Amino acid sequence: MSRSLCNPNGVTDMTDARYVLISEAGACLGTLGRDVPSDDEINAAATKMAGAGVAGWVAIASHSFHSRRKPVLTMVTAVNGPLVPFATAAAVCGRTVAEAAKELTP
Repeated sequence: MSRSLCNPNGVTDMTDARYVLISEAGACLGTLGRDVPSDDEINAAATKMAGAGVAGWVAIASHSFHSRRKPVLTMVTAVNGPLVPFATAAAVCGRTVAEAAKELTP
């Protein structure tokens, strides 16, 4: 899989960033960590997603999913040919995370 993962698309603050897997439905399926994932790591994730019939993206979440702020997601690469625009899935993911944080706050 050919791609440039070293600070793609102008993400400038990688302090609390991590590489994540986002489904077409906007679900955060997991993290690939803070370091640039290898082709093998991305291919292994793609294989697991394909086995579950899921397509999506590897993206950079610019800050923690555990904060109260909505994460800013930057697409890195598509996985398994998603049919939904990344922006649509990212908006759902961000809204879901922000709403969950509000519900968990006493």
